[in-house]
Amino acid sequence: MNRATLLPVAALAFCACANESRLAAEGRLTSRDASASAPAQHGESGNGNADSVVTRRVWGGTAFVDVTGAPSPDGRYLSHVDWFGTMALMTRDLTTGESRRRTAIEPGGTTIPEYSIFSPDGAQVAYGWISPEGMELRIVALDGSSPRSLRGSDEGARQYYRPLAWSPDGRWIATLVIGEDRTSRIALVSATDSTMRTLKSFDWRSPLTASYSPDGRYLAYDFPPEEDSPARDVYVLAVDGSRERTVVRHPAHDILLGWLPDGRLLIASDRSGTTGAWSLNMKDGRERGAPRLVKRDLWRVVPLGITRQGSFFYGVFVSVADVHTARIDPLTGRALSPPAAFSTGSPGFNQGVDWSRDGEQVATLTRLGSGPADDRMTVLVIRSLRTGQVRQLRPKLNYINLAIRWAPDGRSIVATGTDGKGRQGIFRVDLRTGDVSPIVQGSVRYPAMSGDGRTMYYVARPADRTPSREIIVARDVTSGVEREIDATPEGGTIGPFAVSTDGRWMAFGADPRTTTSEVLYVMSTAGGERRELVRVKAPERIVSAAWAPDGRHVIFAKLTGVTRAGVTRLTSVWRVAVEDGQVQSLGIEMQHIAQLRVHPNGKEIAFTAGEWMAEVWVMDMPPADSSPNGRRAAR
Repeated sequence: MNRATLLPVAALAFCACANESRLAAEGRLTSRDASASAPAQHGESGNGNADSVVTRRVWGGTAFVDVTGAPSPDGRYLSHVDWFGTMALMTRDLTTGESRRRTAIEPGGTTIPEYSIFSPDGAQVAYGWISPEGMELRIVALDGSSPRSLRGSDEGARQYYRPLAWSPDGRWIATLVIGEDRTSRIALVSATDSTMRTLKSFDWRSPLTASYSPDGRYLAYDFPPEEDSPARDVYVLAVDGSRERTVVRHPAHDILLGWLPDGRLLIASDRSGTTGAWSLNMKDGRERGAPRLVKRDLWRVVPLGITRQGSFFYGVFVSVADVHTARIDPLTGRALSPPAAFSTGSPGFNQGVDWSRDGEQVATLTRLGSGPADDRMTVLVIRSLRTGQVRQLRPKLNYINLAIRWAPDGRSIVATGTDGKGRQGIFRVDLRTGDVSPIVQGSVRYPAMSGDGRTMYYVARPADRTPSREIIVARDVTSGVEREIDATPEGGTIGPFAVSTDGRWMAFGADPRTTTSEVLYVMSTAGGERRELVRVKAPERIVSAAWAPDGRHVIFAKLTGVTRAGVTRLTSVWRVAVEDGQVQSLGIEMQHIAQLRVHPNGKEIAFTAGEWMAEVWVMDMPPADSSPNGRRAAR
């Protein structure tokens, strides 16, 4: 099962930061800047009291760290998902380092738990539960009893549920609910009888985090007030619905980190140039004074939660991923040189690559900035291979998937993403202006264009929304007329997907639900019978594929295994002859190879590769009467 396809598209729009922790299709992950530009990172010494706050790492040194969970109220345990193994919800003892499974393991990995939070007494965990049929909000008690469903998609329209905060009395779970129309709301769901009432409704913009006040009377959340800007402010809402107030209004990007037990709000803000932690005194749902800097340089913090002792848990990404190139012999299919990093933006930040059709330019995506892990600082980098000239372009999209494609006209890039109003689809990016125009709207993946640019191919769900099937769609770019190609008649998901240079053939991976294998097929773009090229069995997976320019071979990357030594997604590059199915290794093996592309001359390949690792840190907050400048904080 291609697990990435189980994730509701709505999830991608509201929290790009947490989605980094998933291994989504085509390596849709970003990495934290690990360069020397962050001298005061994570407790390193620096100037000023704001650099002296104690931080400590409680989980790291392995690629299996997950940052979609939360700490227990006493700070001893952390909920998380075992993404690289059982796909179950776990609780990790941060003292012993042992994790215990809390949900059942289902064959084939067709269900996924995600985004979990502990109850105030630490006896239960609320979490989202995704399956091909929909999504539920569930609770599991830590005494070994079976999970209990509170809300589910069988209630009507398919909805996405993410638990945000548990009320101090344990009676209510503030939950983000996103509908099929992409509108969202914060709803209070009863932890006892499952009743739900809407507290606040939104349009396509959604909160990232929410937190209850210690007395349970207020709920704080963050939200972008301007439609054309991702910058957020922080709001406080009375849970009885009587009033609401903007408590942090600033041109900077401000994200709520949580409500401290002493009544202060903790926020992340880049108002000082780089993102740091700031505290704000509160009384009766109102701010008292201005935010005060507590800790500098959090660098793309992922807030996890605050314990009853006031310790703030957060995740950071310490991954280093980059675009690599390698010379190959198109006759023998062997690599002529080891892969070398091909940086066009910031080293360690480049992800997503494609060659222009004339082979004279290369496009990459690079993540810039030190703010919380969102995609507002994603830029498109175009490099001329003839002159070496590099220029950056900021596409007018809120989110850009890493699987970019160069259009045949050479003047635009085609990418999937989300626009300023939260609408998903395939977009054309003008390389002169950065202007964006939609080609296809909806939940789609793997865009590819025919050689003449007249036809757009992509992967989507069928019109009847059958959750266990995907189809390939061929769309006439001029007329908008679409033709569906049923590539997996027995069911299952599709990915990766590529179209030959002449537009006559397509290669795609599929994992039929009737087997435990993944298969790489070849099929005419006109439709008809598919033909098997390569079959692999779990834990191997086909993660990327590209056609050689001569149309005689498909080059693909295969996940060869997962180790418990801190290395994940060790992948190797192969090629298979379309005519007779002969498979041979190119002799290239690296961690997490994705977005495989072949130069038009057939003599060079490019791909993204690197380590995808996260860490969990704790920041012990200073008392409320201290501040960076030594003055007593306002009461």
